[in-house]
Amino acid sequence: TGSGSLTGTFNWTGGTISGGTTNIAAGSTLRISGTAIKSLSSDTINNAGTVIWGGTGDISGGNGAVINNQANGIFDVQSNETFSWTLLGSSPTFNNMGTLRKTASAGTATFSGVTFNNAGTVEAQSGTISFSSGVTNNGIFDAASGTTVNFAGSSTFSNGTAFTGAGVNRVTGGSVAISGTITSTNFEFAGGTLTGSGSLTGTFNWTGGTISGGTTNIAAGSTLRISGTAIKSLSSDTINNAGTVIWGGTGDISGGNGAVINNQANGIFDVQSNETFSWTLLGSSPTFNNMGTLRKTASAGTTTFSGVTFNNAGTVEARSGTLSLSNYSQTGGAIILVGGNITSGTTLNIQGGILTGVGTVTANVLNAGRVSVGLSPGTLAISGSYSQTSTGVLDIEIGGLSAGLFDKLTISGSATLAGTLNITLIN
Repeated sequence: TGSGSLTGTFNWTGGTISGGTTNIAAGSTLRISGTAIKSLSSDTINNAGTVIWGGTGDISGGNGAVINNQANGIFDVQSNETFSWTLLGSSPTFNNMGTLRKTASAGTATFSGVTFNNAGTVEAQSGTISFSSGVTNNGIFDAASGTTVNFAGSSTFSNGTAFTGAGVNRVTGGSVAISGTITSTNFEFAGGTLTGSGSLTGTFNWTGGTISGGTTNIAAGSTLRISGTAIKSLSSDTINNAGTVIWGGTGDISGGNGAVINNQANGIFDVQSNETFSWTLLGSSPTFNNMGTLRKTASAGTTTFSGVTFNNAGTVEARSGTLSLSNYSQTGGAIILVGGNITSGTTLNIQGGILTGVGTVTANVLNAGRVSVGLSPGTLAISGSYSQTSTGVLDIEIGGLSAGLFDKLTISGSATLAGTLNITLIN
């Protein structure tokens, strides 16, 4: 008990530190080791030196115990043990303004029931650091190659949060609230619920869980990778993409409660899967607003937007396989078939912009904009009816009478023609 400053080297192998303030002076070392549980009760440890936690004994804290790892302090975890709450009084708190690092053993060191506030740097240099009760953070989490920092429970990542390293910083459960600008090279959202509003800069991975109730901005030059086998859910949230979204893996996306994806003017939404973005039937249906480029670039299968209101004023490219679009309306931009096909269970509504390319559109097409057949020249097949309004334009190129020298529009259903037929001679 009591309060004092420790200068030099000290060893803590068992017993309880209680009811005072213990200061580890700069240049001094506290070694926590041995097999026994070490208890911290209603005491504050201020570390301006180095704490080395080794051995096989846990640390238990209660009655509002606090560890302050100060700005120049180092807390070096060389064990696979747990710092946990005794459930006596209020939970313990670990405030990191310096550096907490795990440097030894391939196992897992766990902070359980501990309020962990990070404004400094947390480094996983070996094994895994697990925060099973979450963190509050505006500092740095760095995971070296082959290591993991794992978050569960309730976490807050606020402005200035950075996830770095060649390993993985992964959320596996609980609720995570974001705000401000978050930077990352290796953040993975794998489970739980992501809430709040913030901007993501760098590379982020979404492999599971729900994004809900806020606004998530993908900054220009940044990448969101959607992958894995799990269903990803989007509920009453808006994703604004000014960077690149890559949708791969074998997991669907489900959306509800008015969820919105805005693929902005310079945004790229690259579909590399054969999965489905569907409406959960909860609340209003999701909306995909494309002002940038959405393209399907991989796999010969079908990617489906089911129950999703799809508004296009940018570019939609079917480069591979089939894009199945429901509730599609185009007011500008283009829908281009270049190696892929388009299907829709509802009328493909071209109110502006252009439908062009070579391939098959399996849908009824309403053209109040422009349909330009072929890729100079080529065949565009419509498996369904074709209606062209008075504002619609149909472009046909003719370069000769032999097959392959002229554009061809084939329509399996009825054709209603108005507007303009624009014939261009080529060759």
